[in-house]
Amino acid sequence: MASWAWVGKASAPEAYDAEPPNALRVHLLRGAKLPIMDKKLLSKGGSSDPVITLEVGGEKKTSTCKAKSLDPAWREDFVLGAEEVEDDLVLTCWDQDLASGNDFMGEVRISLGALRDRRVSRAWHALAHRN
Repeated sequence: MASWAWVGKASAPEAYDAEPPNALRVHLLRGAKLPIMDKKLLSKGGSSDPVITLEVGGEKKTSTCKAKSLDPAWREDFVLGAEEVEDDLVLTCWDQDLASGNDFMGEVRISLGALRDRRVSRAWHALAHRN
């Protein structure tokens, strides 16, 4: 089963003075056992070039691409506006392919309502197919 980590990160409150109210801070840590999207032609196996898009309330951010990796480590921080508690944080994993366009690998939806208590949340989430 393909999965990746979504980790909330805590620091001193003064560090967030420049952030907008209701900012959602996301620390994208790593992925594990991602599916092979780029198969080798003459032998078994292959790799993927995973990149993650993070979306909430119409705002979208993109991670760096981790070339030829099925177990990528991003260790990247993102700040997104989170005005509506009814919204979901949608993280979509793509196999980057500059020639033919990115291929969908899976997505995770996290309800902002589940984060209402403003505590750090650390969890692995399995990638799912689109509904």
